[in-house]
Amino acid sequence: MYAAVIEFKRSNNNLITFIFITNAAYPLLIVYFIVHMCETFISKIDTFNEHLLDVALNSGNKFGLVKNTLLFHYAASRNVEFSACGFFKLRYSLIISMVGAAATHVLFGLQLG
Repeated sequence: MYAAVIEFKRSNNNLITFIFITNAAYPLLIVYFIVHMCETFISKIDTFNEHLLDVALNSGNKFGLVKNTLLFHYAASRNVEFSACGFFKLRYSLIISMVGAAATHVLFGLQLG
């Protein structure tokens, strides 16, 4: 990103600047889409578990064993979290941290360069 800003200052060619900015933004977009898919999947799992509990509680005594199985599943279910090999969680806070770090890096580079 810093190289794109320096090239933008130096160059009069907008195409080269666009290519630099696109190459810098592409990895960030990939990380955003991965995090967005993980967050969407987690919310779908939570919604599924809530609907499963509603079915188990509202079914009355019609299902018997199925009701007990569903209640056990809901009680035993754990929250799903995606991480990068256990180092950090893939959540929207990761995106905010990355943007903040990149902005700080670019600002320091502009002040020193």
